[in-house]
Amino acid sequence: MKLTRLPRPRGEPALAVVSHDLSLCQPVEGIARSLDAALADWATVAPQLAEVGHALEFGAARHAWPFSEQMAQAWPVAGIERMCAPPEGGTAADLTLVVWAGALPCRATPDAIRSALWLLTFGVGVPGQGGTLAPVAVSPDELEGVWTADGRLQVSIRCRPAEGPDRVTGREHPQGCFEVINALGEASRAGPQPPGVWCFGAQAPVVPVRPAGYRLEIVDARGGNLCGRIPGVRTSPS
Repeated sequence: MKLTRLPRPRGEPALAVVSHDLSLCQPVEGIARSLDAALADWATVAPQLAEVGHALEFGAARHAWPFSEQMAQAWPVAGIERMCAPPEGGTAADLTLVVWAGALPCRATPDAIRSALWLLTFGVGVPGQGGTLAPVAVSPDELEGVWTADGRLQVSIRCRPAEGPDRVTGREHPQGCFEVINALGEASRAGPQPPGVWCFGAQAPVVPVRPAGYRLEIVDARGGNLCGRIPGVRTSPS
């Protein structure tokens, strides 16, 4: 399942489900009027959103629209208060992972942590501090094939020009690795954690230095574009 937010004339942006190839979307106001409304009752809402996603994939969605990444409204960053800092060697301009998660019990097991992961998206830099996020967030089932045996999330990255020929430049598939399961397990050792948003820094400075006119893509297990293009942040070589 993939989600985005679409503009409304008034009020908070509307939640919409996006097809796997990012070509179609369908607003889901009848299920949840906003991201916050969906997160407040995720156990009930998520299966309904997944059904819309399946309908989009099989051409059965009755109210589908063509989707363009330019339509998407930025994800809210005010609630991203818990930053799991990157290890030594990472920088604030590197790839980041944002995770919307449910409550974690004290000393949560890896299985409990996986079950608590709701939505994930990627960005460059720290959200709310000049960083940028992808226009689409995904449910954990979209990340099959990118989890390592020890609970790390390891993704490949493409760097493309924002405009002009759609060609890969530089290193085609640098890797970004995030210590998700262990980091959340460590946080839960301090006590139960309420539902909320977590931000993780990549374990290495994986984002190549690019002009502002470049965008990054996270590559899914089938070589597709997972979350849409992330606007690039100009960084300086170390």
